[in-house]
Amino acid sequence: MKRISVLFIIGICCIFSVFAKKKPVIAEPYAWRNTQPLGNRYRVPMDTLQLNFYQTDQPSSYSTAYGYTGNLGGPGYSKIFFDRPQMPQFIFKAPFYPWITTPENFDFYNTRIPMTLLSYLTG
Repeated sequence: MKRISVLFIIGICCIFSVFAKKKPVIAEPYAWRNTQPLGNRYRVPMDTLQLNFYQTDQPSSYSTAYGYTGNLGGPGYSKIFFDRPQMPQFIFKAPFYPWITTPENFDFYNTRIPMTLLSYLTG
């Protein structure tokens, strides 16, 4: 009787080990941007380091020679003529171009796991 119960327990353990959940394989995270006018995707590097973090401020990330009023969020232009975008139909939108988020300057992330991009600035 003991032999049968031991074999039964071993058999149950083997069955459970076969149906045990395996660890899922998570794909590598990546980031992309869209091109205009068709919206084709192209990959961009995922930047998670704090290297050159001071250049993430809008005026300094838009152009190395950026002329603005000094107010954060204020209007301004690139002093380098060839860095300027094409003039929009609504001319009052042009000075605020670096502050306007559009699909062609927005990074999309696909991580398949929860992720938070957090930064803290003080002044």
